[in-house]
Amino acid sequence: MQIPVGVLLHNKNKLDKMSKILDHLMKFVPTLPKEGEISPPDASKVTFDDTRFFKILLGGDQLTAARVRGTQSLRVTQDKACDRLQSLIPVVEDWHSRMALLDVSDLLQFGFFVVVNIIIIDY
Repeated sequence: MQIPVGVLLHNKNKLDKMSKILDHLMKFVPTLPKEGEISPPDASKVTFDDTRFFKILLGGDQLTAARVRGTQSLRVTQDKACDRLQSLIPVVEDWHSRMALLDVSDLLQFGFFVVVNIIIIDY
């Protein structure tokens, strides 16, 4: 499922701007809220928020994935899971390499005829 999140005018190469981008993306992560109270023996009630977040793959190139991991490592000491950005999993989506791999596999599978067909189509 894809959800359009709009255009964000932030520079992803700056960690503070990447943090704002990831905070915006966290608004779209589905959650399972769980709140409760614990009564320790000293009779004072302690409330807790144990909200569970779904894991979401966040695709991009290698630099974007590194920036996301860097931002997450800066926030590892935050109290809430949404502030730690734990549910965003950076993955590398190297689209150009996959297309080059498909071109090479076609060339190996079909041989010279694919190259001839491409040349004829281009004219």
